[in-house]
Amino acid sequence: MLRFEAIVHNTKTLKTGRALEKFPDIIARLAGMAGRFCTMLDCVDTGFIPGGLLDELPLPPRSAPPGPAAST
Repeated sequence: MLRFEAIVHNTKTLKTGRALEKFPDIIARLAGMAGRFCTMLDCVDTGFIPGGLLDELPLPPRSAPPGPAAST
């Protein structure tokens, strides 16, 4: 699992303002940046990893079913 975060260190560079009513605009700009970054990573992945390699990797082990709860 990958997790992506977009953090604003300087809202002036977004040119959206910093007021609370501008929050949806800020989120939309950050979501666009994160989306473009993910697209770029996908393009890099496609260019450098041979086709089908990810499908051939072993699956993670399945964990055993949980046992009975310990009583004290």
